Amino acid sequence: MATLPVRNLGQLGIVKDIASADLPPNAFTAGTNVRFENGKVIRAPIWRRVKDLVGENPAFCYGVSGTGGFDRVLYATDDGRVFVYTSGMDEDISPTDHTPIVSTEPFTASMLGEVVYFNRRSACPMAMTPGAIRFSTLPNWDASWRALSLRSYRDFMVAINVTKGATEFPQMVKWSDLALAGQVPGSWDANDNTNSAGENIIADLTAPLVDGGQLRDSFIIYSTDQTYLMQFVGGTFVMEFRKLFGDAGIINANCWVEVDGKHYVFGSKDIYVHDGTSKKSIAANRVRDFVYSTMNVRQANRCFVAHNPNLFEIYFCYVSGGPDTYFEDPTRCNKAAVYNYSNDTWTFADLPNVASITTANIDNVLTYSTADARTYHDVGGSYYDQEDSYQM
Repeated sequence: MATLPVRNLGQLGIVKDIASADLPPNAFTAGTNVRFENGKVIRAPIWRRVKDLVGENPAFCYGVSGTGGFDRVLYATDDGRVFVYTSGMDEDISPTDHTPIVSTEPFTASMLGEVVYFNRRSACPMAMTPGAIRFSTLPNWDASWRALSLRSYRDFMVAINVTKGATEFPQMVKWSDLALAGQVPGSWDANDNTNSAGENIIADLTAPLVDGGQLRDSFIIYSTDQTYLMQFVGGTFVMEFRKLFGDAGIINANCWVEVDGKHYVFGSKDIYVHDGTSKKSIAANRVRDFVYSTMNVRQANRCFVAHNPNLFEIYFCYVSGGPDTYFEDPTRCNKAAVYNYSNDTWTFADLPNVASITTANIDNVLTYSTADARTYHDVGGSYYDQEDSYQM
């Protein structure tokens, strides 16, 4: 049998939506846990256990960089408690007045002026100022208010899809007064003309707002099927709003990332990228049909997006019932469509029931005491890896 060489083997990645007979020889029709790099096909990074979180079930995590030593990883549980993991230890840092409420609604997290904010609609937002040892319920925020998402923009905090008492405002965007470094906003009162706080109901939305995030000097607001842009203009109105896209939104909170001045978005019907002016599908005629046909739409509230800057990859994570799924009957995401924005290729990765992904430097150096319960299969790496314990 003749051996036929194939040039540029890793050029096109995986293309699931086009019949194999119509693809060039260097396009792959299937593949999991592989990467395409420098014209080659290589094994993707493996999962490594950092710590067994005994008795806890993390539902969300957020990495916070430190000025020295290792970073902190903040993680929340289904009942709304928040823990910090650092230097091999974890500790409950929930507000002292926190009432555990079990919910499947997504968390959002942001940082502004060194203050960390956590939010979920089932409870008041919480904040942790520099030097604090635990979170506190967000000061100056009405205790009867709730928001689906809480994000930072310039010197403001922005609440999206707001509920005031028993009244829901699913099209409302509410922003705080200007926040000073190291402090939470002093006011959220939109009726007080002495500060910059305000709110706006986007009346022509056809679906509730879901999330938003800063893009360069603007703030992008997403519903499930539309996208708006909010811009700081100062003066009486403070913020200006205009529609960007009437045919594209977002599938869930935490389903966008900003990379190189663009938002990569996991939409309800497509995966796309935009620069605040125009958008382009990055999944059409490649993996879009496969992703949405195998997705468990009933569990779309588990979807999230994560950025791996070291590998130039973006993970679009979802619950899959596809034929090539390894982790079956999940309660979290078990599949990721992985886009490499450096070489414009797609691949797929199995996720072991993953709720969230963050980037942080953590200490992975093993000692005889910490390695006691490990196996070679769990550990991976090499002895030399232990000399550089700053691992992402």
